[in-house]
Amino acid sequence: MLLVDDDEDWLLLMQNSLKKAGLTAITSINGQDIWEKIDTCHPNVILLDIQMKGISGETFCRSLKINPATSDIPVLMFSSNRDIDLIAKRCGADGYVPKTVSTREVKEMVMQYV
Repeated sequence: MLLVDDDEDWLLLMQNSLKKAGLTAITSINGQDIWEKIDTCHPNVILLDIQMKGISGETFCRSLKINPATSDIPVLMFSSNRDIDLIAKRCGADGYVPKTVSTREVKEMVMQYV
């Protein structure tokens, strides 16, 4: 699993929460190293923030979904943006998670794809 967000505190919180559930999560705080991390860890799901440094999550999701090597990796968009559902559909994401949900709820949503 790959978690991508520019909020390092949130990444650490989610990484620890998922670890308690027996899942390993690799993290990235910007759009600069995502491809490298995908090549290295071959994630089975990506939780991707819409707003991040380097590249927008929407743009990155589109590039993932048009690349034959990565198009089958489930992508869940993650944001407090009230239009997250529309953005997720527009970029081809497999789903979305509002940032207003608890870490437990995020974990439950992610577990559907693992």
